[in-house]
Amino acid sequence: MEYLKEIIYQILYLNEQSRLFLLELLIISILGFSFQISFRFLNFEWVKSSYQILNFLLLAPIGFAITSVISSNIALSLGMVGALSIIRFRTPVKNSFELVVYFLLLTIGITASVEMMISVVLAIFVHLVIIAFSIVKYFNPRNQLFDASFSNDNNNFLTISTTEKIDIGNFELISLEYTSNSYEYVVTGNKEDLLMFQENLIEAKNEIIKKISTNFYT
Repeated sequence: MEYLKEIIYQILYLNEQSRLFLLELLIISILGFSFQISFRFLNFEWVKSSYQILNFLLLAPIGFAITSVISSNIALSLGMVGALSIIRFRTPVKNSFELVVYFLLLTIGITASVEMMISVVLAIFVHLVIIAFSIVKYFNPRNQLFDASFSNDNNNFLTISTTEKIDIGNFELISLEYTSNSYEYVVTGNKEDLLMFQENLIEAKNEIIKKISTNFYT
C-alpha cells in the first residue's frame, strides 16, 4: 500500500527531471504531427486516416522514450533491436514512402534523446524539401518529375484518373492524389479481378473516367 502511495505521489508531484521529460515528449509529438500537416499539402490521402494521425503523433515520442530508457543498457538495446525487427517484418507497408516516413519519425525521436536541436534541424530540413516539392508541383501540375514504377513481379496495378471519387471496393489502395478537378487512384490486386473491375468501371462510370491503365507482372 505504501508503495502505491509513493507512485501516486510521484505522479502528482513531478520533479524537475520528469517535467522536462514530459515537455520533450510534447515537443517531439508536435514535430511528428507537423509532417502530417505538410504531407496534406501534397494531397497524400493516406496520411489523413485516424490511424496515420496517431502514428504521426505517437511514433516519434515512442522512439524518444525507448532510446532514453535503453541508452545505457546494452542488453536492453539488443533486445529492443530484435523486438523492433519482428514488428517491422510483421507490419505490412503499402509503399516505400510510407516506410521512409516511419523511419523519419523514429529518427526524430531517437536523435532528440541525444540532442533536441538535431531533431529540430532535421524537421526544418524535411519541411523545406516538402515546400520545394510542393512549389514545383504547383507550378508544373502536368509535368511530372517522377513517374510511378512498380518492379515487384508479384504485383498488378490499375491506375485510374477520374473527375469524381469512386469506390475501389476491396482492392488495396496504393496511392490517391487529387487536384481541383481530378482524382488519380493506384490500386493493386489479383489480375483477373482488376480486369473485371476495369471493365465494370468503364461501363458504369465512363463519363467521369479521364484515363485508365494497367501494369501487370506475370
